[in-house]
Amino acid sequence: SRKRGRSEEEGEPVAIAAGFEAPIFGVRAVGQVTTLALEGEDGPLASLDLRGIASDHAGGCYVATKDSLLHVSAAGRVRTVATCEGGDISGVAVSPNGGALFVTDIGNQIRRVEVATGAVT
Repeated sequence: SRKRGRSEEEGEPVAIAAGFEAPIFGVRAVGQVTTLALEGEDGPLASLDLRGIASDHAGGCYVATKDSLLHVSAAGRVRTVATCEGGDISGVAVSPNGGALFVTDIGNQIRRVEVATGAVT
């Protein structure tokens, strides 16, 4: 008895509350919606200018702020992966093997960040 809504464009059922199911570019996509624990409204992530997020395929995620990349483990631990000085980050993506992050900035530059070392190129 999952609740379902209908998308306005396609009239396809979209599961709500526990997860989602929606056609994206003609492919059926199913996912789970999760809220990150921010340790209350004044937690470490709540006060940052968040710009993007990407899954690390191990239950954690990478979070992009205006000038840095953070890793949030599945247990909720936050660590800085790298700082991109002078960059006004606008998005983040993870490489297929998880060894690198790719960040974009508002100047249309793409930077590669090595997860293990934090080296930015």
